[in-house]
Amino acid sequence: MRNLNKYFNYLDMVEKSNQELNLTWTDALLLDAIARANHEGRILNANDLLLLPEIGSQATIHARLKHLIHVKLISFHPNESDGGPKEARLTELA
Repeated sequence: MRNLNKYFNYLDMVEKSNQELNLTWTDALLLDAIARANHEGRILNANDLLLLPEIGSQATIHARLKHLIHVKLISFHPNESDGGPKEARLTELA
């Protein structure tokens, strides 16, 4: 029962944070995809994210990426290894 309370407290915290930053379910999925890729040492660029049909249409993903940049949760950095497309990274705030 104690673990269940921790889980609900966690969900409450996430929901409040999402509301404060005006985040949608699509935003959360994009942040999750970027976080997982960064953690695994994989590089995701905007084109990779636009090709994730399970998250949404390309237009929706593009709009939500712009929002995430605007609220300073993600940024795009030059790919230092091969000079290819900029890679998506979570910011310190995220």
